Amino acid sequence: MDKYEANQFQGREWLAIESDIVFLLCSFGFSDSSYGNDVCPSFSREVLHRNTLVGTLQVFVDAANPEQREVAGAERFLVHWINAHDTLVLYASFDSISDALQECMRTMDGRHPIWSEMIETV
Repeated sequence: MDKYEANQFQGREWLAIESDIVFLLCSFGFSDSSYGNDVCPSFSREVLHRNTLVGTLQVFVDAANPEQREVAGAERFLVHWINAHDTLVLYASFDSISDALQECMRTMDGRHPIWSEMIETV
């Protein structure tokens, strides 16, 4: 299976991401937002409400092997909700990309409880 290595993480094959995970993230509008100081690659997308930026969703993808993650045995996918003022307002972790994306979709379509907090900060 092909794997994707974000530029900052090339040479660290344990952080290479399966191509089907990258495809899923990109199909939901996420793009690579990995940063050199991060411990693992990440993908993000803006969240809009009535054409106004209300925040950003960022999904961190840790190593596939639980023993190679920043915190051994931790869940692989970490979702950050960042409001329009660049403040982290909530985060959640998941073992599967589908669960992480479902949580993201709840936020983007207004079904997540954090939604009202995000639009109030604009």
